[in-house]
Amino acid sequence: MRSLLPSFCTLLRAHRRLLGLALLGIVMTTGTGGASAQAPEQAPAAAVEQVEKDEPAKVTSTPTNPPTPLLPKSLRPRSHRTPRGDLVVIGNDVVVKENETAQQIVVIGGSLSIQGKVTRDVLVVLGKVKLGPKAEVRDGVIVVCGGLDADPGARVGSTQLVIGSAGNQLHHPAWLRWPSQWLNSGLLLARPLPPQYWWSWGSAALVLLVCFGVALLFPRSIQTAVGLLERRPVDAWLTGMLAFMLFVPLLVLLAITVIGLLAIPFAVFAFLVAFLFGKVAVYRFAGHQLGSQFGMTWLQQPLAALLVGAAFFYLLYTIPVLGLLVWLALAPLGFGAVMLALFSRPRTAAGRAEPSPPAAPVTGFGSSAELSLPKAGFWLRFVAFLLDLLIVGLAATTLLRRPRWFLFIWVLYHLLFWTWYGTTIGGTIVRLQLVRLDGRPMNLAVAFVRLLGSFFSAAALGLGFFWAGWSPTKQSWHDKMAGTVMVKLSKTTP
Repeated sequence: MRSLLPSFCTLLRAHRRLLGLALLGIVMTTGTGGASAQAPEQAPAAAVEQVEKDEPAKVTSTPTNPPTPLLPKSLRPRSHRTPRGDLVVIGNDVVVKENETAQQIVVIGGSLSIQGKVTRDVLVVLGKVKLGPKAEVRDGVIVVCGGLDADPGARVGSTQLVIGSAGNQLHHPAWLRWPSQWLNSGLLLARPLPPQYWWSWGSAALVLLVCFGVALLFPRSIQTAVGLLERRPVDAWLTGMLAFMLFVPLLVLLAITVIGLLAIPFAVFAFLVAFLFGKVAVYRFAGHQLGSQFGMTWLQQPLAALLVGAAFFYLLYTIPVLGLLVWLALAPLGFGAVMLALFSRPRTAAGRAEPSPPAAPVTGFGSSAELSLPKAGFWLRFVAFLLDLLIVGLAATTLLRRPRWFLFIWVLYHLLFWTWYGTTIGGTIVRLQLVRLDGRPMNLAVAFVRLLGSFFSAAALGLGFFWAGWSPTKQSWHDKMAGTVMVKLSKTTP
């Protein structure tokens, strides 16, 4: 046994690059559909038609064995090829035919059948390797948790290693393909929820069930977080982003100390709990807003709002690109609301939460006649934005012939018009007016703060702009920062 250990270590050093490819394949999962010689209804996997640079004449000079043409892209199982031409396949069966040549193959969760030639190594994890009578593997074959069936006529290099052989009774569990399916149909398409798989909806239903349990067990905490989302969305998003950026450095600092290592599991658990509570708060808030927008009073019930809000976001999660953007925008928002709800309320000496004093009315809220006018929502603002975009774009490209100056003209245009007229040209066309909540006239300082806040609303994946359609006060995030509101002038208003 002692004599085998140095040999095994030498073998690992000799094939460390091959084992590295296996680890790369686990991370970069690519294919979902398999192709096997035992399954005629599936397309066989195309072997890699790449020959080593040091012997091109051996392949090109053989007229009796022309290379087999590759299958169309629509019929090929998707796989990952490294820059050096190595083939890494997850969850697929690979077939190298008699007239085909492959360079180096790594298969995880699938079987490999070789009738042709492999110029380097072969590594199969959780699968079988079958070598035909004319198979040739120059360097060696390594099988981990699988089986090796080699014909006596097959030629293999110096290495034939089988670790954890399962014989012919090896069965691949279906869940081994789920990560590959999620990566290919979910993450690579920039959506968290691939809709074509039953396990995807089953996981979503399980998460929703957990959310219902949290809402039933902690109704007061969820209600506090929902209230903070309505009153302080900017603070919540900033707090969530800050917490996400500092979480990993915090774990690193805890790992440096011996005592801190014991706190790492508790920190991770607290992070996951806060993330879950934040999701529940966001779903409930979205359900409430949908109910208020469409006049459905039954959506003011907490559980009904949670169900409708979760269903709405689940549908968004299935849309490529948009689904991932929505998830990234909402994750820090809900997490930050939970953190604010946890730390913002002062505590009395007895340990009970001290009730917050009633909010004082805004000074001068009714002193301006414009404040009594109806507030403008998202779509009116969006129309004004499109008009302003057209005007500034034409001015930058046609009049000044300086497209690179667009951002500078855009900033100057809004600063001047908001300061002197309280609206832009696009806002004048749709009859919008920007007013301050304290009733005072607009000035350059307020306009500048609102302009900077608009860039922040855009940086949050546009969430700050959409808030004008959800907020009961019809304020976007940059409105809340500057203390302003956009109103719609009537036709009789001068």
